[in-house]
Amino acid sequence: PDGNWADGGAWAPEVHQWQGRWYLFTTFHNEAATLPPEPGSRRMPHRRGTLIAVADSLAGPFTLANDGEPVVPASRMTLDGTLHVDADGRPWFVYAHEWVQATVGTIEAVPLGDDLRAIGEPQLLFRADAADWARGQPQPQGDTVWVTDGPQLFRTGAGTLLMLWSSYGDDGYVQALARSASGTVAGPWEQLGPLVERDSGHGMLFRAFDGRLMLVVHRPFTRALGKLYEMRDAGDRVEVVREATELDLEAYPTHR
Repeated sequence: PDGNWADGGAWAPEVHQWQGRWYLFTTFHNEAATLPPEPGSRRMPHRRGTLIAVADSLAGPFTLANDGEPVVPASRMTLDGTLHVDADGRPWFVYAHEWVQATVGTIEAVPLGDDLRAIGEPQLLFRADAADWARGQPQPQGDTVWVTDGPQLFRTGAGTLLMLWSSYGDDGYVQALARSASGTVAGPWEQLGPLVERDSGHGMLFRAFDGRLMLVVHRPFTRALGKLYEMRDAGDRVEVVREATELDLEAYPTHR
């Protein structure tokens, strides 16, 4: 709505049902609203964060919650927030702390109240450089950064808590998987490696109408195509069964 701080477009919408209502999570930004640079950094971070809007129906209308402010403090440049409900029924906000501010991007979590407002401080889950496949990205300023994108949590039929997340590897964007050793959002988180490579990432797991477990990813960036994969719940992880080319009508293109 008019008058909100965010005027620079929107990324990564997700809709989650919580206590009988529908909550839309979307990342907004405002490049003109600068934040103080980190010590020693030549990058100028700006306001970016995931806002929540709520409606009684999927059809809307959705109205902004939390007075139009991000879930985490506005001083933190964050993105790609998602909702996780733990085994005790408590909600958590899981998100990426942007490399533009942090240099080494992280995945973090904040406990939420029933109104989906933060009731605790951000907790570090892991850093991008914890994954041995992740590669730092050289920047024009002369430094190297590590990217974290797109967390989504998924509990297998055996009770294992997994997380999808993305960064950059040897061949572009990577859709990767991590696993919580404790079975809780607090971790510690083990890096299980890539699920899909070749400019593929920011994926989400979902169930098809026939019950199949599916993964949708961005792939590739150069042509902005969504790609679909049939998945297997292997108990302690999820695995790719095949690319569902009959759904997207195109296998991986021969040019980049």
